[in-house]
Amino acid sequence: SALVCTMQGDVWHVTGLDTGIDSPGIARWKRFAAGLQPLELKTAENLSYERKEIRVRAGQSIAFTLNNPDVVPHNWALAKPGSLQRVGELANKLIADPEAFARQYIPQSDDVLCYTDIVGPGQSQTIYFQAPTTPGRYPYLCTFPGHWMIMNGELIVE
Repeated sequence: SALVCTMQGDVWHVTGLDTGIDSPGIARWKRFAAGLQPLELKTAENLSYERKEIRVRAGQSIAFTLNNPDVVPHNWALAKPGSLQRVGELANKLIADPEAFARQYIPQSDDVLCYTDIVGPGQSQTIYFQAPTTPGRYPYLCTFPGHWMIMNGELIVE
């Protein structure tokens, strides 16, 4: 199966693809989400994201892609307003946690709202989520230990 995103932001779940493209009528399409706002954020040099601010509408459905052209792994985590320092300090402690890699270096905290996996050099990952319904400034950060202090920004929900 596969997820297909249209230019209009609709996401379809397609099943039956394993039978081959020459078998007409086998694939089944089911709308997964409608009206997704596509957002892409690239990592940049010196442990940074290319943008420090991203603006979205409250409650907007989002298809978020983290693109990592950097030479080191990164992730992206969205947190509750005012929690950047708390989440960042928890992320730093993951350096001593033997299970941290399996958890994608995401701190176990109610402050973390959503996140990508660790994205390796030259790779990307897309996640789907709904923007918070409460307007505000939501910090985002790379929780790979040591990165968050300069690799962060804000999702501004309007």
